[in-house]
Amino acid sequence: MYKKNLFIFLLIGSFFASIAYAEESVNYLLTAASKGDVETVSAILESGGNPNTKDEDGVTALMYAARKDMDKIIALLIKKGAAVNATENNGWTALMFAAKKNYVRSVQLL
Repeated sequence: MYKKNLFIFLLIGSFFASIAYAEESVNYLLTAASKGDVETVSAILESGGNPNTKDEDGVTALMYAARKDMDKIIALLIKKGAAVNATENNGWTALMFAAKKNYVRSVQLL
């Protein structure tokens, strides 16, 4: 249910206010990545979402995915141009987050 509602909300938002959508897509992309929602991450990126957007702590969608070993999302974000070596405010990269938790597949992708 969450995935469908978020996807519908994104479609409506992009139709009525593309500028507002561009600003808000940061939060939607990061939320979808952190929840492992491959379909929504893909939809956001296909509609022009920036794979390198960051939250207030400098954390990217790639970092959120790496923290939780979401290899499908990691692969998708990299394919769409996510900066693998980007750092958050404390200097951590997505690879560092994945390695800390011994997520072998994620480390291999990164």
